[in-house]
Amino acid sequence: MKYLYTLLISIFIPTLLLSQTWQRKTEVVEQPLQLFQSTYAYALPTAETLKKGDYLYGISHRFTVPVSSGFEQLFGIDGPVINMMNLGYGLTDDIFLNLGRSNKESQWWFETKYKAIEIRNESLPILVSLLGGVAYSSRPTLLGGQALEAGRDWHFYGVAIINTLIEDKIGIGITPTFSYNSHLQCPEVVNSVTLGAYAEYYIDEMYSILLETNPTITGWRNKYDSYTVGFTMNTGGHFFKFSVSNNTAINIQQFNSGAQSAFLGSSENNNLHFGFQITRNL
Repeated sequence: MKYLYTLLISIFIPTLLLSQTWQRKTEVVEQPLQLFQSTYAYALPTAETLKKGDYLYGISHRFTVPVSSGFEQLFGIDGPVINMMNLGYGLTDDIFLNLGRSNKESQWWFETKYKAIEIRNESLPILVSLLGGVAYSSRPTLLGGQALEAGRDWHFYGVAIINTLIEDKIGIGITPTFSYNSHLQCPEVVNSVTLGAYAEYYIDEMYSILLETNPTITGWRNKYDSYTVGFTMNTGGHFFKFSVSNNTAINIQQFNSGAQSAFLGSSENNNLHFGFQITRNL
Protein backbone atom coordinates (compact mmCIF):
# COMPACT_ATOMS: atom_id res chain seq x y z
CA MET A 1 0.00 0.00 0.00
CA LYS A 2 2.89 2.35 0.82
CA TYR A 3 4.32 1.77 -2.61
CA LEU A 4 0.91 2.45 -4.19
CA TYR A 5 0.64 5.87 -2.45
CA THR A 6 4.15 6.73 -3.55
CA LEU A 7 3.30 5.85 -7.17
CA LEU A 8 0.12 7.93 -7.18
CA ILE A 9 1.92 10.95 -5.69
CA SER A 10 4.71 10.69 -8.25
CA ILE A 11 2.14 10.73 -11.08
CA PHE A 12 -0.39 13.33 -9.94
CA ILE A 13 1.88 16.02 -8.45
CA PRO A 14 3.86 16.65 -11.68
CA THR A 15 0.61 16.55 -13.64
CA LEU A 16 -0.91 19.15 -11.33
CA LEU A 17 2.11 21.40 -11.62
CA LEU A 18 2.12 21.17 -15.40
CA SER A 19 -1.59 21.99 -15.56
CA GLN A 20 -0.94 25.21 -13.67
CA THR A 21 1.71 26.43 -16.11
CA TRP A 22 0.12 25.34 -19.43
CA GLN A 23 -1.97 27.93 -21.26
CA ARG A 24 -3.96 27.68 -24.48
CA LYS A 25 -2.30 29.53 -27.30
CA THR A 26 -4.55 32.19 -28.82
CA GLU A 27 -4.55 32.12 -32.62
CA VAL A 28 -3.74 35.55 -34.05
CA VAL A 29 -6.08 36.38 -36.94
CA GLU A 30 -4.66 38.98 -39.31
CA GLN A 31 -7.27 41.54 -40.35
CA PRO A 32 -7.66 42.32 -44.07
CA LEU A 33 -5.75 45.37 -45.25
CA GLN A 34 -8.15 48.29 -45.73
CA LEU A 35 -7.06 51.50 -47.47
CA PHE A 36 -10.45 53.03 -48.38
CA GLN A 37 -13.69 53.04 -46.42
CA SER A 38 -15.92 52.26 -49.42
CA THR A 39 -16.04 49.82 -52.33
CA TYR A 40 -16.37 52.77 -54.74
CA ALA A 41 -15.06 56.33 -54.91
CA TYR A 42 -17.94 57.99 -56.80
CA ALA A 43 -18.28 56.04 -60.06
CA LEU A 44 -14.87 54.35 -60.05
CA PRO A 45 -14.21 51.24 -57.92
CA THR A 46 -11.73 50.97 -55.08
CA ALA A 47 -9.85 47.75 -54.33
CA GLU A 48 -12.00 47.12 -51.25
CA THR A 49 -14.37 44.16 -50.90
CA LEU A 50 -16.86 43.10 -48.24
CA LYS A 51 -16.41 40.56 -45.49
CA LYS A 52 -17.74 37.12 -46.32
CA GLY A 53 -21.52 37.04 -45.96
CA ASP A 54 -21.98 40.83 -45.72
CA TYR A 55 -24.39 42.74 -47.94
CA LEU A 56 -24.23 46.30 -49.25
CA TYR A 57 -27.13 48.40 -50.53
CA GLY A 58 -26.57 51.67 -52.35
CA ILE A 59 -28.64 54.35 -54.02
CA SER A 60 -27.22 57.24 -56.04
CA HIS A 61 -28.64 60.35 -57.70
CA ARG A 62 -27.03 62.61 -60.31
CA PHE A 63 -29.29 65.54 -61.20
CA THR A 64 -29.47 66.33 -64.94
CA VAL A 65 -30.31 70.04 -64.50
CA PRO A 66 -26.99 71.87 -63.95
CA VAL A 67 -26.06 73.71 -60.78
CA SER A 68 -25.93 76.89 -62.89
CA SER A 69 -29.75 76.82 -63.14
CA GLY A 70 -29.67 78.71 -59.85
CA PHE A 71 -32.01 78.95 -56.92
CA GLU A 72 -35.15 78.93 -59.10
CA GLN A 73 -34.55 75.22 -59.76
CA LEU A 74 -32.72 74.71 -56.47
CA PHE A 75 -29.39 74.39 -58.28
CA GLY A 76 -30.65 71.37 -60.21
CA ILE A 77 -32.11 69.42 -57.28
CA ASP A 78 -35.66 69.94 -58.64
CA GLY A 79 -34.70 67.26 -61.17
CA PRO A 80 -35.05 65.22 -63.26
CA VAL A 81 -32.43 62.80 -62.01
CA ILE A 82 -30.30 59.88 -63.12
CA ASN A 83 -30.92 57.21 -60.50
CA MET A 84 -28.85 54.13 -59.68
CA MET A 85 -29.40 51.31 -57.19
CA ASN A 86 -27.07 48.43 -56.42
CA LEU A 87 -26.88 45.41 -54.14
CA GLY A 88 -23.48 43.93 -53.27
CA TYR A 89 -22.51 40.69 -51.53
CA GLY A 90 -19.27 39.37 -50.09
CA LEU A 91 -18.97 35.85 -51.49
CA THR A 92 -15.65 35.54 -49.67
CA ASP A 93 -13.40 38.08 -47.98
CA ASP A 94 -11.72 38.55 -51.38
CA ILE A 95 -14.63 38.23 -53.85
CA PHE A 96 -17.29 40.93 -54.12
CA LEU A 97 -20.42 40.54 -56.28
CA ASN A 98 -22.45 43.59 -57.32
CA LEU A 99 -25.79 43.83 -59.15
CA GLY A 100 -27.19 47.22 -60.14
CA ARG A 101 -29.55 49.21 -62.33
CA SER A 102 -29.60 52.75 -63.69
CA ASN A 103 -32.63 54.49 -65.18
CA LYS A 104 -30.35 55.87 -67.89
CA GLU A 105 -31.20 53.60 -70.85
CA SER A 106 -32.64 51.22 -68.21
CA GLN A 107 -29.23 49.63 -67.88
CA TRP A 108 -28.66 46.55 -65.70
CA TRP A 109 -25.19 45.35 -64.83
CA PHE A 110 -23.39 42.66 -62.88
CA GLU A 111 -19.81 42.87 -61.61
CA THR A 112 -17.32 40.62 -59.87
CA LYS A 113 -14.35 42.10 -58.01
CA TYR A 114 -11.43 39.97 -56.83
CA LYS A 115 -8.85 41.21 -54.34
CA ALA A 116 -5.70 39.79 -55.93
CA ILE A 117 -2.67 41.35 -54.20
CA GLU A 118 -2.21 42.71 -50.68
CA ILE A 119 1.14 44.30 -49.75
CA ARG A 120 1.52 45.40 -46.15
CA ASN A 121 4.00 48.21 -45.75
CA GLU A 122 4.02 50.96 -43.14
CA SER A 123 5.10 53.60 -45.64
CA LEU A 124 3.20 52.55 -48.75
CA PRO A 125 0.68 49.69 -48.41
CA ILE A 126 -0.83 48.49 -51.68
CA LEU A 127 -4.04 46.71 -52.64
CA VAL A 128 -4.65 45.41 -56.16
CA SER A 129 -8.05 44.13 -57.28
CA LEU A 130 -9.46 43.02 -60.62
CA LEU A 131 -13.04 43.76 -61.68
CA GLY A 132 -15.01 42.37 -64.59
CA GLY A 133 -18.53 43.39 -65.54
CA VAL A 134 -21.32 42.96 -68.07
CA ALA A 135 -24.12 45.48 -68.72
CA TYR A 136 -27.37 45.35 -70.67
CA SER A 137 -29.22 48.46 -71.89
CA SER A 138 -32.85 47.39 -72.15
CA ARG A 139 -34.15 50.77 -73.39
CA PRO A 140 -31.36 52.50 -75.31
CA THR A 141 -31.83 56.10 -76.42
CA LEU A 142 -31.02 56.36 -80.12
CA LEU A 143 -30.72 59.44 -82.33
CA GLY A 144 -32.34 59.90 -85.71
CA GLY A 145 -34.48 56.78 -85.49
CA GLN A 146 -31.50 54.53 -86.14
CA ALA A 147 -31.96 50.81 -85.64
CA LEU A 148 -29.88 48.98 -83.06
CA GLU A 149 -28.03 45.96 -84.42
CA ALA A 150 -28.37 42.63 -82.65
CA GLY A 151 -26.05 42.46 -79.65
CA ARG A 152 -25.38 46.19 -79.54
CA ASP A 153 -27.32 46.51 -76.27
CA TRP A 154 -24.68 44.46 -74.41
CA HIS A 155 -21.53 45.97 -72.92
CA PHE A 156 -18.46 44.41 -71.30
CA TYR A 157 -15.69 46.00 -69.25
CA GLY A 158 -12.65 45.14 -67.17
CA VAL A 159 -10.83 47.21 -64.56
CA ALA A 160 -7.47 46.86 -62.82
CA ILE A 161 -7.62 48.69 -59.48
CA ILE A 162 -4.49 49.82 -57.65
CA ASN A 163 -4.83 51.56 -54.26
CA THR A 164 -2.41 52.92 -51.69
CA LEU A 165 -2.56 55.04 -48.53
CA ILE A 166 -0.03 57.69 -47.53
CA GLU A 167 0.47 58.54 -43.85
CA ASP A 168 -3.00 57.14 -43.06
CA LYS A 169 -4.37 60.39 -44.49
CA ILE A 170 -4.36 60.35 -48.28
CA GLY A 171 -5.83 57.46 -50.23
CA ILE A 172 -4.87 57.23 -53.90
CA GLY A 173 -6.25 54.95 -56.58
CA ILE A 174 -5.83 54.39 -60.31
CA THR A 175 -8.25 52.35 -62.43
CA PRO A 176 -7.14 51.55 -66.01
CA THR A 177 -10.31 50.33 -67.73
CA PHE A 178 -11.24 48.71 -71.02
CA SER A 179 -14.85 49.10 -72.20
CA TYR A 180 -16.34 47.14 -75.09
CA ASN A 181 -19.23 48.84 -76.93
CA SER A 182 -18.73 52.10 -75.09
CA HIS A 183 -21.62 54.13 -76.49
CA LEU A 184 -24.83 53.17 -78.25
CA GLN A 185 -25.01 56.39 -80.30
CA CYS A 186 -22.08 55.25 -82.42
CA PRO A 187 -23.11 53.59 -85.72
CA GLU A 188 -20.69 50.73 -85.06
CA VAL A 189 -19.22 49.06 -81.98
CA VAL A 190 -16.48 51.24 -80.51
CA ASN A 191 -14.30 50.60 -77.49
CA SER A 192 -12.62 52.85 -74.94
CA VAL A 193 -9.55 52.72 -72.75
CA THR A 194 -9.60 55.10 -69.78
CA LEU A 195 -7.17 55.80 -66.97
CA GLY A 196 -9.31 56.73 -64.00
CA ALA A 197 -7.82 58.11 -60.81
CA TYR A 198 -9.03 59.40 -57.46
CA ALA A 199 -7.63 60.83 -54.25
CA GLU A 200 -9.27 61.03 -50.84
CA TYR A 201 -8.04 63.16 -47.95
CA TYR A 202 -9.30 61.99 -44.55
CA ILE A 203 -10.04 64.99 -42.36
CA ASP A 204 -11.00 62.74 -39.45
CA GLU A 205 -12.77 59.42 -38.92
CA MET A 206 -16.06 60.83 -40.22
CA TYR A 207 -15.28 63.35 -42.98
CA SER A 208 -13.11 63.30 -46.08
CA ILE A 209 -12.60 65.22 -49.33
CA LEU A 210 -12.75 63.10 -52.49
CA LEU A 211 -11.69 63.94 -56.06
CA GLU A 212 -12.15 61.70 -59.11
CA THR A 213 -11.16 61.94 -62.77
CA ASN A 214 -11.44 59.61 -65.74
CA PRO A 215 -9.52 60.71 -68.85
CA THR A 216 -9.92 58.67 -72.05
CA ILE A 217 -6.60 57.36 -73.38
CA THR A 218 -7.89 55.95 -76.67
CA GLY A 219 -11.16 55.05 -78.34
CA TRP A 220 -14.60 56.61 -77.91
CA ARG A 221 -15.14 59.58 -75.65
CA ASN A 222 -18.07 61.94 -75.31
CA LYS A 223 -17.16 65.63 -75.61
CA TYR A 224 -15.09 65.86 -72.41
CA ASP A 225 -13.23 63.84 -69.82
CA SER A 226 -15.06 63.35 -66.52
CA TYR A 227 -14.28 65.10 -63.23
CA THR A 228 -16.06 64.82 -59.88
CA VAL A 229 -15.29 66.59 -56.60
CA GLY A 230 -17.02 66.58 -53.24
CA PHE A 231 -16.90 65.26 -49.72
CA THR A 232 -17.96 62.12 -47.85
CA MET A 233 -19.42 61.43 -44.42
CA ASN A 234 -19.11 58.07 -42.68
CA THR A 235 -21.53 57.69 -39.74
CA GLY A 236 -20.57 54.09 -39.05
CA GLY A 237 -23.88 52.68 -40.23
CA HIS A 238 -24.32 54.76 -43.38
CA PHE A 239 -21.91 56.25 -45.90
CA PHE A 240 -22.90 59.56 -47.56
CA LYS A 241 -21.24 61.22 -50.56
CA PHE A 242 -22.00 64.70 -51.91
CA SER A 243 -20.47 65.85 -55.19
CA VAL A 244 -20.58 67.95 -58.34
CA SER A 245 -19.59 66.46 -61.69
CA ASN A 246 -19.66 67.25 -65.40
CA ASN A 247 -20.93 63.70 -66.04
CA THR A 248 -24.52 62.71 -65.23
CA ALA A 249 -23.76 58.97 -65.43
CA ILE A 250 -22.89 57.11 -62.23
CA ASN A 251 -22.24 53.44 -63.06
CA ILE A 252 -18.88 52.43 -64.52
CA GLN A 253 -19.90 51.49 -68.06
CA GLN A 254 -21.79 54.72 -68.80
CA PHE A 255 -19.37 56.89 -66.83
CA ASN A 256 -16.49 55.59 -68.97
CA SER A 257 -18.15 57.00 -72.09
CA GLY A 258 -17.16 60.53 -71.08
CA ALA A 259 -18.96 63.72 -70.06
CA GLN A 260 -21.43 65.79 -72.04
CA SER A 261 -20.20 69.15 -70.72
CA ALA A 262 -16.94 70.71 -69.62
CA PHE A 263 -15.90 70.93 -65.99
CA LEU A 264 -14.11 74.29 -66.28
CA GLY A 265 -12.49 76.50 -68.86
CA SER A 266 -14.89 76.67 -71.81
CA SER A 267 -18.14 78.29 -72.88
CA GLU A 268 -19.92 75.32 -71.30
CA ASN A 269 -18.33 75.72 -67.90
CA ASN A 270 -20.58 75.76 -64.85
CA ASN A 271 -22.59 72.91 -66.39
CA LEU A 272 -21.90 70.88 -63.28
CA HIS A 273 -24.42 68.47 -61.81
CA PHE A 274 -25.07 67.85 -58.14
CA GLY A 275 -24.83 64.25 -56.94
CA PHE A 276 -25.82 62.41 -53.81
CA GLN A 277 -24.96 58.81 -52.88
CA ILE A 278 -25.70 56.70 -49.81
CA THR A 279 -24.62 53.14 -49.03
CA ARG A 280 -25.16 50.87 -46.07
CA ASN A 281 -23.47 47.62 -45.13
CA LEU A 282 -25.97 45.01 -43.95
